[in-house]
Amino acid sequence: MRKGILFKGALALCLLTNVIQAQESFSFDFEEYTGSYTNYSETKLKNDFTASKLKSIVGMNRASVGNKQLRGFFPKDKILGKDTGFRFERLLKPSNEGVLEYRVKFESGFQFAKGGKLPGLAGSNTATGRGVFGCNDNRDARKKAFSTRLMWREGGRLIYYPYAPLHSSYKNSSNDIPTEAKKRGQGRCGGDLTITTLSVNKWYTIKQYIKLNTFNANGTPKSNGIVKVWINGKLELSYTDFVLAGIRDVKVNGFAFHTYRGGSTNDWAASKNGYALFDDVKACTACTDVASAEVNVAPTVSLNKPANNSVYTLGETISLEATASDPNGNLDKVNYNINGGFYKTMTAAPFNTTFKPTEVGTYTILVKSFDTDGLTKQESVTITVKAPNRQPTVALTSPADGSVYELGETINLSANATDPDGNLEKVNYNVNGAFYRTIPNAPYNTIFKPTEAGTYTILVKSFDAEGLTKEEFVTITVNEPALSNNDFTKDTKIVEIKAFPSPAISTLNIVGIANDTSVSIISLNGKIVMREMMSKNKTQIEVSGLAKGLYFLKIENGSNPKRISFIKK
Repeated sequence: MRKGILFKGALALCLLTNVIQAQESFSFDFEEYTGSYTNYSETKLKNDFTASKLKSIVGMNRASVGNKQLRGFFPKDKILGKDTGFRFERLLKPSNEGVLEYRVKFESGFQFAKGGKLPGLAGSNTATGRGVFGCNDNRDARKKAFSTRLMWREGGRLIYYPYAPLHSSYKNSSNDIPTEAKKRGQGRCGGDLTITTLSVNKWYTIKQYIKLNTFNANGTPKSNGIVKVWINGKLELSYTDFVLAGIRDVKVNGFAFHTYRGGSTNDWAASKNGYALFDDVKACTACTDVASAEVNVAPTVSLNKPANNSVYTLGETISLEATASDPNGNLDKVNYNINGGFYKTMTAAPFNTTFKPTEVGTYTILVKSFDTDGLTKQESVTITVKAPNRQPTVALTSPADGSVYELGETINLSANATDPDGNLEKVNYNVNGAFYRTIPNAPYNTIFKPTEAGTYTILVKSFDAEGLTKEEFVTITVNEPALSNNDFTKDTKIVEIKAFPSPAISTLNIVGIANDTSVSIISLNGKIVMREMMSKNKTQIEVSGLAKGLYFLKIENGSNPKRISFIKK
């Protein structure tokens, strides 16, 4: 609902004194009717629109007020003003010209069917009589009154539907009406001048201006009446050759607030209930000709930043940037609203500011431009503010820091990892600064088998989906195994067998063998890489060709084998 919107260059002049004609300006915006819809009784109507000025009140039981607007009800399977919508007429002081403006919106689901009436200006030859006459063939009656209502038709087509009186030379039959008159939309009763097409669930500002025709010296009307219609500030219909007044005494003296389904047959009815909303009703008589006056057009505005559906992190500063202009050069200000609450006003370009959310959630950013006459335009986007991403966790549960292992042992690597935001992506193991293995899912366990003695740094690192990491490491020691005589039996014949040196470079000495004995050298993976026959006279094995690493000697003596480990350097 917009308050204080003026007819630029027209309605404002209605407030000035005019010494030639009486004048009147009237407006009502329903602002006092907040909350849910309640019946718009005749009592309320008369209080708002001046009881002494009202005529022909019908169907107010189908009118309601609420949400700062007027609502009309159009029951299904009904036609005509007595059963659908409502109507009343409000008189104004007589004049040769007038302006009427109002806003209208057909609610979602409204069926236009074959058509229905919308408000328009009206006039007659008496200041206290009705300003609308019906469709009849009484020439005298048709000369003495007129109406310039609008009408919706199939598919939302909006037409100018004047009941314009015809000169006495015209015939009663529409087929006999001169072509020139038909071009002006005149027929036996009214006209059918297409203006535009309306959509449901969209507000339209409809403004019409009329100036009555003048007369020849003999009293016959001239075809020089003016009718103009603007929709949302755009001039959509303009004629300068209308005959509205059939006699000199006819004046613009009111507006017909009519809204109901038309027709006289059931095919004009809708198959379901419908509603239309009205607001910001304004009218004036004795207004200056607005045909040459500047028509105020709503300003423009475009929200450039942030983009719709953008995602931000709590703590970020969000840039709000908009461009706005006014076709009439009367841009007043630009407001930013956030989640329905006022945020900031900008009175000059660039219309840029910033916003730093203090809570996570969804935010609606709305920018609204205002011109100096109160017309507005707005645009909005929705953004999401999420909580800052938190670092994942990781804990290396095996091996323990400072652990000591013997070369050849398999070391278990295990870790626990979580992410407080539920976005854990993977866990990596590094050994001595080099990548070792990736584990994408729990359990984050693997094994590691050193090939050389020394000190090892085992590092585990967790990653979340946005790249945050956490790591932990331990240091372990891997020692070369001591030369040992690992007995598989208690056979005294081989318990004194020894091998040296360890580590060996080129030769390995074996002592303690009394008889010819088979000796095998076995790698860590259990493969026999060399086999020799040894005795008390042959005590050396050439091992220079072996790769570095840990090996085992398998010394066989019948059913009593012996195993000795050594390192090849």
